[in-house]
This record gives sequence, structure tokens and C-alpha cells, in this order.
Amino acid sequence: MRGRYLVAFWLLAFLLATGVVAVRTQQGLALAAEMSRLRERRLALEAQGADLERRIRQLSSRQVLGAKVKDRIGLAPPLEGAIIVQCIAEAGRPCPDVAK
Repeated sequence: MRGRYLVAFWLLAFLLATGVVAVRTQQGLALAAEMSRLRERRLALEAQGADLERRIRQLSSRQVLGAKVKDRIGLAPPLEGAIIVQCIAEAGRPCPDVAK
């Protein structure tokens, strides 16, 4: 009688252990699938962010902004000789571009 209980106990312990292993394996597979899905989403978001940064750089370039300012406000970039840089000399310090 005692041998049957011992065999039943070990059989039950074995079944519980294999059940725990099976459950943990299923959880691991589910987590691996979720991690794969999140990795793909992260890569897609990084690609989208890179595209947005490229578009920001493109739209904030001088050519694009200059054309928009010219169209909307009517301003044009100054000609080469139209820019005059003036310097106000401080006491004891001449302007850097003025010869001593």
C-alpha cells in the first residue's frame, strides 16, 4: 500500500513539474512575440523620426525659406554690395576691420 502512494506522489510531482515547464514555455513564447512586435514598431518609429528630421532640414534650408519669404511677403535677398557692416568703436578699441 505504501509503494502505491509513493509512486502516485512521484507521478503527481512529475506532472506538476512538467505542467509548470509547459506554462513557462508558453509565457516565454508570448513574451518573445511581443518583444519582436515592439522591436519592429521601434524600428518603424526611428525611420519615421529620421524622415521627419530630413524634412525639417530640407524645409528650413535657405532656398526653401527664401522662396517662401519672397512669395508671401515680397522680400528678396540683398545683393552682394548692398550689405554694409558698421562698427562703433569703443574707447581704446578700434573696429576689427579698420586699420590702425
